[in-house]
Amino acid sequence: MVFKIMLTLSEIEADGLARLATREVRSPREQLRFLLRRELIQTGILPPELGSGSVADFSHTTEEQ
Repeated sequence: MVFKIMLTLSEIEADGLARLATREVRSPREQLRFLLRRELIQTGILPPELGSGSVADFSHTTEEQ
């Protein structure tokens, strides 16, 4: 199951996200996914075996569900 959400960012947040995504060679959308997954794993909400939150990890886990 995949959920789509609309997210409103301030100009400075959007700029920061774009800069971080560029530095890490991701799209802003994939960077946001990566950050969210990393936070969910670090807080213990998701199990670490789900991966780092990279595009490959996300694609792999959604296909299994």
